[in-house]
Amino acid sequence: MHMNADKIRITVSIGDDLAEKFTELTRRIGVSGTALVSRTLASELNYLDEIPVNSERARAALKLVTDAETGRLNFTISREDAESMDRICKAKRVGRNAFIESYIHFLVNGAPGVCVGPLALVNQILANPRHEYEQNKEKKSPKERANPYSFLHLDEETIAEVVAIMERS
Repeated sequence: MHMNADKIRITVSIGDDLAEKFTELTRRIGVSGTALVSRTLASELNYLDEIPVNSERARAALKLVTDAETGRLNFTISREDAESMDRICKAKRVGRNAFIESYIHFLVNGAPGVCVGPLALVNQILANPRHEYEQNKEKKSPKERANPYSFLHLDEETIAEVVAIMERS
């Protein structure tokens, strides 16, 4: 771990495919993986802190799985978050790699039956900012379903109104 006064750099081992997909999605949407994790880690630690404590046997089983992982990611996070993560992971008997891998998995894949992966959703929205509009317009009235730029087309009556307003100004 590389350290300075306020930040600390951590390296985590996670599955290759997951590391590649995370890196691909963060690049595609133009977000630094470090910035994302650094900004959101504290709220995820709250969720981790709510789980029951694992047995020693469960801790060892999680360690077996995560020790086999070969993908590596580096993050620079606040020292405070790093210390909280280490404290909570130790108290819950969950390895840091297992926790971060689970979090990255959520960011990429979401929670089945609950939500899509936040990174995939952001990528979809940025690829088509009208995604939600397109999905929901069938539920709206014909006027609400109109082209979102239809207000830019001016008929003769509207032109006359605009000209009259401008002449008065």
